[in-house]
Amino acid sequence: MAGSDSPIYMLVGGAGVPNFGDELIMWKWLDWLRSNSHIPDHKIVLEINHRKVGKSLGYGDFYNTFVSGDVASARAGNRSQNFSQMFDRGYDFFSSHGGYSGARRLTDRLSRASVFHLHGGGYLNDYWPFHAFSLGLACAAKNKFGCKAIATGLGLGPFSSGESRSRIRTATEIFDYFEVRDQVSKHLAGERAVLGLDDVFLSSVQHKTVSGRALHLSLIGKSDDDLLKASVSKELIDSFDKVYFWVCSPQDAENYAALGSRYREIIPLTMVDLLGKIPVGVSNYMLTERFHPHLIGARLGFGGAYVSRSGYYDAKHGSVIELGSKFEPVSLGDDVAERFDQSTPSRLMAAKDPSEVASKNIPLVDLLCDV
Repeated sequence: MAGSDSPIYMLVGGAGVPNFGDELIMWKWLDWLRSNSHIPDHKIVLEINHRKVGKSLGYGDFYNTFVSGDVASARAGNRSQNFSQMFDRGYDFFSSHGGYSGARRLTDRLSRASVFHLHGGGYLNDYWPFHAFSLGLACAAKNKFGCKAIATGLGLGPFSSGESRSRIRTATEIFDYFEVRDQVSKHLAGERAVLGLDDVFLSSVQHKTVSGRALHLSLIGKSDDDLLKASVSKELIDSFDKVYFWVCSPQDAENYAALGSRYREIIPLTMVDLLGKIPVGVSNYMLTERFHPHLIGARLGFGGAYVSRSGYYDAKHGSVIELGSKFEPVSLGDDVAERFDQSTPSRLMAAKDPSEVASKNIPLVDLLCDV
């Protein structure tokens, strides 16, 4: 068992919100690190957004694992700054702590880190510029203490500033390994970046078989009631034996409540459910606005449709289509009941999933075998 002076594996990213995609990635990494024997003597430190969320999801129950919010606290003082400014704050952390009271504790932890790992997700962009602090901090820790700096499964952008893009290129020059999950991110990150896969490909999708035809819904926040009613009609609901609503974030509970009050047969899948085994019917159809449900559904061979809210989501959903998803684009308000019988299951994407999992794992085993 790792002791108080053991080397540290720092796993840093967007988890602890809670948000299904980020939390699933964290669970995948915790399971991967537990299952691989390359770092048995390390203490695993999870730097997440909110410690209470991490503890409620059981992150600290994993062997030799400690849930921390120090990186989130260190960046908190200047959340109004832009991406390049937040990157620079992280990069200059050891010379200017920005008044953070826990600077000594965080510095000590970084001095013991053998790996600073930015796990996957779509959190490095101009929408949430404060995450750039972690990117800059990883560069600083590698330069000062010589730890291995790695990034896996990142979705980058959008960026409106050339300065933001230049900070990404700076990081790719410093990092030992910088993997991105899609072509848009690869273009932003440049030649040294590795075009790979989202971190959910660390392992296969956990699922359980249920009887009958299953409809899966994943809709963000609170939608316009008329548009919601048009797309998720009684005709659509009545065409399936089971209807599941994926509550991927607390804000999605509003759409579940709106639909649940109208159709009592809708079954909510909470965060705990989604991090467990996904129910899979004899045939399955999904309507989703969110990226990770699309990715998970397509890996399971679902047919479906996706709604893209912005250019940010265009890139996300587009990357799943490139992997072989047969979901079709729709707008919220379209009559989905007219479409689902003609949908094509994503069977080929499901068939190649084992090879995708293998291709994700091979470079990681090599990369982390000597930490």
